[in-house]
Amino acid sequence: MKKIKEFIRRFTPRFVFSWYYFAWSLAAALFYLNPSKNLLVVGVTGTNGKTSTVNAIHWILQSGGIRSGLISTANFKIGNKEWINKTKNTMLGRFGMQSMLSKMVKNGCRVAVLEVSSEGVASHRVFGINFDILVFTNLSPEHIESHGSFEKYKKAKQKIFASLGKSARKKIAFPATGLAKKTIIANTDDQHADSFLKFGADYKMGFSVKNKPSLFAEKVILASDVKQSQKELTFNISLGGEKAEIISPLLGEVNVYNLLAAAAVGHLAGFSWDSLAANLGDFLGVSGRMEKLSSKKGYDVIIDYALTPDSLRGLYATIRALYKGKIVAVFGACGGGRDKGKRAPMGQVVSGYADYSILTNEDPYFDDPYGIVREIANGFKDNDKKEGEDYEIIINREHAIEKALLMAHGDGDVVVITGKGSEVGMNVMGKIVPFNDREVVLKYLR
Repeated sequence: MKKIKEFIRRFTPRFVFSWYYFAWSLAAALFYLNPSKNLLVVGVTGTNGKTSTVNAIHWILQSGGIRSGLISTANFKIGNKEWINKTKNTMLGRFGMQSMLSKMVKNGCRVAVLEVSSEGVASHRVFGINFDILVFTNLSPEHIESHGSFEKYKKAKQKIFASLGKSARKKIAFPATGLAKKTIIANTDDQHADSFLKFGADYKMGFSVKNKPSLFAEKVILASDVKQSQKELTFNISLGGEKAEIISPLLGEVNVYNLLAAAAVGHLAGFSWDSLAANLGDFLGVSGRMEKLSSKKGYDVIIDYALTPDSLRGLYATIRALYKGKIVAVFGACGGGRDKGKRAPMGQVVSGYADYSILTNEDPYFDDPYGIVREIANGFKDNDKKEGEDYEIIINREHAIEKALLMAHGDGDVVVITGKGSEVGMNVMGKIVPFNDREVVLKYLR
């Protein structure tokens, strides 16, 4: 069956698939009577940080009394009800997306917060969804093989921004402000920010840690005095003359950006700076996203998604700054013929920070797991790292995690497990095998 599907895909023109996906998206929107017209829809896109940003925005809105729903790679929410996304897809299928939006409307939600992927845009999964606010987090190479080039990957994400200002305005609005403007919010520290902010919209905002200027953002929320420790993250947020201090239990500068994006949406909703600061400080993050678990022996375990060289670099730079002991890494790379070009660079990044690494299975799909990790190992060789001295290969992921935990001894040591985050399954030969990094870690920490 797999070979038949590959044959069909290889010899069927791309535009045929595009029209096929478009037709199904149109049918789904019509079947569910276009539920997004009854919601304020916030879309979050970018390479890294989408899931945490979506959840932070949902938390801010719910905490402020605005009933909201959420669709992300990790989880789904309608109001305070939450369940795990077991599909291994950032976006549901066309009927799944419209069905979920319909359920949000029926359950009294005013806002829907959606994680938007480039592949979801390219396959028309967002067609029939009328966005009101779009958030851009950052951009670095990913899914290059499926899109064809970085520029095509970027253009896929830009499609929803290009159509934002042309979409119908809604009568519903945030209760406190009455605002229903088509708005773009972007991380102005990212070099690609203005290429997303340039599109037509009623209002444009930025958020920044480095206070970089923007040609298009009318206002920029700034973070300053960022201080990190193993226990908390503190920084000030300001806009004009208004200022507040955030004290967060999260780790890493990446979460400063995620919380800034949420603060920008909260500002649009009309929340005061004091309430924003208090509610952001109460946000505990997302399972499997820079999640810290502490052992009785004193060492910590960090579980994160981190699927790109850039996200790994940011993660390990943060950990190296916070932990002075030994770093033991456990990671692999996605299979299924996807993003093969990032495997060696990922190995190069991790081997530059970790004291010892264990290369393991992640989601091999139909690829040979040993072939995947051997490609990762090429990046270790670029840093003159040797197998048996600086790293080893343990394909069984649970055994790899167990070995890593045995190598950490006390305060200052940290085990870093990346690639799966909160996922509860591993795709092996097209079948989902139950697996969750957090559950495995807790099993051995007990």
